[in-house]
Amino acid sequence: RLERQVQIAENRSVTTVQWRLENVAELVEDTPRGKHVSSPSFSLGSLFPVVLHFYPNGDDFAQDGFCSLYFHFPAHTTVRRVLFA
Repeated sequence: RLERQVQIAENRSVTTVQWRLENVAELVEDTPRGKHVSSPSFSLGSLFPVVLHFYPNGDDFAQDGFCSLYFHFPAHTTVRRVLFA
């Protein structure tokens, strides 16, 4: 609990997060549609835990050939986000 509070305090001013995925071609090949890869949990500003779920072959609603990315924030959180490719 103390470690979590320290992490939140240290990351209060964080406004940008990068999650680098290695061997994406292998992820696409080895991860079936509807299955995701999770980022490590992290704090963003005063929010914790934040987790990203990446679906290399898309979730159940994605068009063929597309991936999906979900942001998981604490309940009752409102955020603005911008994605850059």
